[in-house]
Amino acid sequence: MILRTAITAVIGVALGILQSTVLARLAPGQIVPDLALIVLVAASWQYGALTGEIVGFVIGLALDSMSLAPPGFHALSYTLVGYLFGKLKGNMSAGPFLAPLVATLGALAIKYGMAALITIVFGLETSPTRFFTLRALWEGGFDLVLAPLLFWVVARVVMLTDRRRGGFH
Repeated sequence: MILRTAITAVIGVALGILQSTVLARLAPGQIVPDLALIVLVAASWQYGALTGEIVGFVIGLALDSMSLAPPGFHALSYTLVGYLFGKLKGNMSAGPFLAPLVATLGALAIKYGMAALITIVFGLETSPTRFFTLRALWEGGFDLVLAPLLFWVVARVVMLTDRRRGGFH
């Protein structure tokens, strides 16, 4: 469990760095898909709530350190996303197309809803409505296009890394 959590966290942080640096400069209109969030949702769904929480917290801290957001801003929402989608393990099958789309929409709703809630509760100097813009819709569209592919990649990585050892099955 420790190894898969560490590998997932490293992949999520690497994607967070990639989306915050390279993709932010290359993307048209600086609309960057949230690759780290999609991988977090897919990995949480595969591995469960504990791994989802840990990986979400690590990815969130990495994003907090790279942004101007208050410390813990991303860590809170990513931890919540990891926990909630980890609770789906064993309850629902992450199918090839529809489930990744619905899960990604739910994760985006949690991400933006938590951002607006944190802004209101802590009285930050920005309007909570700034999270619900046309740019956020475009980002969500890019996320929805990439979600089935990233869910498939995570499922293949899980199959390769979680080989059963010998013995009775």
